[in-house]
Amino acid sequence: VINVESVVMGELPAPTADPPASTATIAGSRLEHQPFGSGSSGEKIDAISRDVSDIKSLLAGLDLSRTTAIPSLEEHRSAPAPQKKGDEHLRGQDVLQGIPLRQWDHSSHIINFIKSVVQEEHALDFRISWICRFLPPDKFLDICTKVWFGVGEPSLGENIIANSFIAYVSAEYSVVHGDIRYRSYCQHYRSLVGKLVGNLPLLLIPSIEVVTAMTLGSLYMVEEGRVSHAWMLISNAMTACQTLGYHRIDRNSGCDKYMQTQLFWAVYTYENSLSLRLGRCSGIRDSDVTLPIEPNQHRAIRLGRIQGKVYNQLYSPEGLASADDVRGEAAEGLAKQVQAIMDESQADVAESLSRNTGIDEDPARIIYLHCDLVCQSSLMGMILKAIPSSTDTSAMDRCVTVARNTLDLHEQCMKLVNGCKDPLLIKIYISWAILHTPFFPFSIVFENAIRQANADDLDRLNRFAASFKSDDVDNETHPYRLYELLSQAARLCVQLNPTSAHSSSTAPSSGDMTMEDLDMNNLPRAGDAMLDRGRDGLFSIGDWFQGNQQFLQLLHEDISY
Repeated sequence: VINVESVVMGELPAPTADPPASTATIAGSRLEHQPFGSGSSGEKIDAISRDVSDIKSLLAGLDLSRTTAIPSLEEHRSAPAPQKKGDEHLRGQDVLQGIPLRQWDHSSHIINFIKSVVQEEHALDFRISWICRFLPPDKFLDICTKVWFGVGEPSLGENIIANSFIAYVSAEYSVVHGDIRYRSYCQHYRSLVGKLVGNLPLLLIPSIEVVTAMTLGSLYMVEEGRVSHAWMLISNAMTACQTLGYHRIDRNSGCDKYMQTQLFWAVYTYENSLSLRLGRCSGIRDSDVTLPIEPNQHRAIRLGRIQGKVYNQLYSPEGLASADDVRGEAAEGLAKQVQAIMDESQADVAESLSRNTGIDEDPARIIYLHCDLVCQSSLMGMILKAIPSSTDTSAMDRCVTVARNTLDLHEQCMKLVNGCKDPLLIKIYISWAILHTPFFPFSIVFENAIRQANADDLDRLNRFAASFKSDDVDNETHPYRLYELLSQAARLCVQLNPTSAHSSSTAPSSGDMTMEDLDMNNLPRAGDAMLDRGRDGLFSIGDWFQGNQQFLQLLHEDISY
């Protein structure tokens, strides 16, 4: 019998060619139709499975009355290694064998949490529901059984999927129950994912497991600030989806139709968002997607579709070359769509705040919703920035207002995140909301602060920079260092050149100052340079977009939190 708690706590039993009969029986029959605790073996599970999905089959048929030990990890490693098939599998096993697995304290509290997830009591917790958008629980069950219980020979991609899943489950348990030990467990499994993803070939035979592994690997790279690697993985995942026909209703059939559709939309969402972040066209056109668009489609998918249109219609070479009225009309339409999504998010925030949170509630839900609002509001500012002043004279004022609100939302969200005292949560928030979105509100407020000599905006810039301050970080490319420098530069521009303040009626709306226009040795002329650039009809919103892209790239270099 497998000591499943040891598996959860990090003692990974090595896969064997001939698994114990009890494990094979459990994994093969799945015992899902037997009531919990009705097994006749009389053997106790004194710990839990590393994987939420796998515990569904284990808990269904085992009795909790006795304790059975399993061979230690070292005993497993000393056993003769079974024959492996394929370079990919060998590479994955070598990576796993080279990772020291920690011995953690056993705790029965996680058992109740896992059981509650199996019984769908925590199915709506953010991280749980989020990762189940990639694969349904039954599929995770099959993969985790294969990886951790010696049923078959897991591929490198399946190892990535299983370790990613348990990392998110560990993180969710830590948030729900406030157990800081599980933060280290999450970090441990994330380190496994990082090592495995680094060995994942890009040229693999397309399959649902390969697509999922590449997508989860891409998200991991985003959170680690490695955007170029993230792009390679997600673009290859999208190519695999198209090869498999997941984007077409006529080729998307069979018992796995729902699973394939859900996975495609997840890939579509993140591929579109990362394409906008990098200023690139998506790997698939919306006209090539024939899957039906459900009326209650997840708003993350709808936002991803909008992000693709923002680049194509507003910031691509074709969009920038379009007539002012065409671009203005497209931007107004996209702004309305984003506003509808923001209204939904704000309604969810209000509902979460009014709800009485008990011990079994997800206390981090409000943080995730605030993070979504920051990203959505940032996108709104980016859209309004593209509206030519010739089509809407109030566009610039609306854009600045949205940018200010976004910085204020970020400030609130950082207070919530810091309140959790979870370094990983802070890191993930900064990676997604600030570095990935892309986050342009700072640039918009920065320009307005210099143009209008607005003291409130200068203070807002200072607070934004201060929100990233950390006592244990000393890195020149840390967000705090760069944003603090720019905040100081904006204040010096206003102090040394007070004549740079102009009324909003004369302010340019599309050709404003970019980050590289700041000459730290010639600050008095920085404000005038911005205005001169704005009056130049040849200077387009595309220059502003590219300048901000370069600044975000600087933030990604040698990033450290």
